[in-house]
Order: sequence, then structure tokens, then C-alpha cells
Amino acid sequence: MLIGIALFVVADVLLVWAAIVSARTPPPPTERVATPIEVEVDPGIESEPPATPQDLTVARPVALIAAYDALTAYRAITGECPVAPPEIEVTTDGGVSWNPVGVTDASSIYAITPEGANTLSVIARDSTGCEPGVYRSFVQGAGWTSAAELDARWRLDSGSVIAPGPVTTTPCEAPVQVAPISPVRAAVLCADAVVHVTSDAGATWTSSSPISGAAAIAAREDTLLVALERQGECPGLQVASLDASAGLALGGAGACITTEPTDGHTALTVSNDGAMVWLWSNGVVARSVDGGQSW
Repeated sequence: MLIGIALFVVADVLLVWAAIVSARTPPPPTERVATPIEVEVDPGIESEPPATPQDLTVARPVALIAAYDALTAYRAITGECPVAPPEIEVTTDGGVSWNPVGVTDASSIYAITPEGANTLSVIARDSTGCEPGVYRSFVQGAGWTSAAELDARWRLDSGSVIAPGPVTTTPCEAPVQVAPISPVRAAVLCADAVVHVTSDAGATWTSSSPISGAAAIAAREDTLLVALERQGECPGLQVASLDASAGLALGGAGACITTEPTDGHTALTVSNDGAMVWLWSNGVVARSVDGGQSW
């Protein structure tokens, strides 16, 4: 009987010990599974791509281009007098080939005006005193004569807009390009990407809103165009119109020209007859018959 009691005590001790060990041993870790959160998306709402950063700084153009018609145009690179070479180039095959011609005794060409099939004039500085003057050629640049017509020309000089009339106001602190239309009408592009137009020889001006990506302007009669760099999904250049009847509101940009524009090296012009738009940027020359909507 004593043996049975002893076995009972031992069994009871073992049960108590097992209970203590079980209480001290932590349970095995349980795995947590994250429950995905379902988000309902309206299929009618498309996510918008990131907006193009605003570019409201315009460099003064160093590239110049002016066209007589669909085939004949002139171009040049301007620079500081007297180191800038007085050389322009002419094409008579729509920009396929260009031939260099020099302007006698001149430097720093900064305006070109085709006046006829073979006649053109330029505003440049003389190579000695660097004073501005007008030079004319009657043989597509093969020979030149000077002309006393500077006061009758729209131009930029020492940071000011100079008009043919006796009264001129400069529409902004830093004009970078002037596009003449007539003796009393012109458009001016400023460094802050605002375009200003006048119909009274610069006595008063109408201004656009700042135009992101503006690089150059062109004007002829009722046509006012602006070249845009790197806007929207276009990494190169586009051309848009400015509606003078709607407060110089910017119209839709045209087809994208594949190029890599650099500051000051984009030039835009409209031919004398208004039928052809020419654009020159670095090594690309493009022409358009529909105001830059296609090239």
C-alpha cells in the first residue's frame, strides 16, 4: 500500500512539473497575412501626365532667317562686332543647299529683309566703328552697297526698340527680337516670354500672357507666329499662332519638328507673300504651307 501511495505522489509531481513547463514555453508564432485593399477606379477618368514645367526665359536669337518665297531664303548667325563674320547664306531650292555670300565692310548682321527675287537688305554694323547701317544687294548677295535708311527701319539697339516714327516706347525691360510688319506695325518678343504688338509705331503696345517655351516670333500682315521649344510631348519645336483679335491668345501648336533646340539658335520667318513659313534650328530647316501645322 505504501508503494501505491508513493507511485501516486510521483505521478502527481510529474503532472505539476509538466504544467509549469507548458506555462513557461511560448506558443509558436502565428503568420500574419496582409489583406489587400481594393480601390475602385472610374474607367471614365484617365490619369493626366505630369505637366510640362514652365519655361519663361527667352534668349536673344543669334540665328536669323528671312524668306522671299517658297524657294528663296537667307540666313545668318549674328554676333558681337567686329569679331562676328559678315557672312550670310542664300538658298534658291527650298533649303536643300546654301551658298555663302559676304557683306562688304560689315559685321554683326542682325536683320535681313528680302525685297525682291534678287534684292535684299540687311542691318549690320560697320567693321571699323561698329555703327549700325543698312546694306543692300541687287544680286542675291553677290555685291553690296550701303544705304542711308536706318531711321526708316524697325530694329533693336542697346536694349531698346527703335521704330521708324519719331515716338517709340520700349514695351519691356529686355526685348530680344523685333518682327516688323509695316512702318507702324511690329511685334516684339521679350526675355520674359511676353509678346507685345503695336499699330502706332511703338506709341502704345498690346501684350500677351507669358508664353512657355517661346523661342522666336515671325510676323507678316495678319500673321503672328511663335516658335515653341520642348512643350507638351514634343521634345523639339512646334509653331503656334497668336490671335490678335483675342488679346494675343495662343492657338494650338502644330506638328512637332524633331530637333534639339539650343538657346538663341531657333529662327522663324514668313515669306514675303505670306504663303510659306520657314524654321531654322541648328541643322534643321523646315517649311510649312499651313502656318506650322504640318511640315
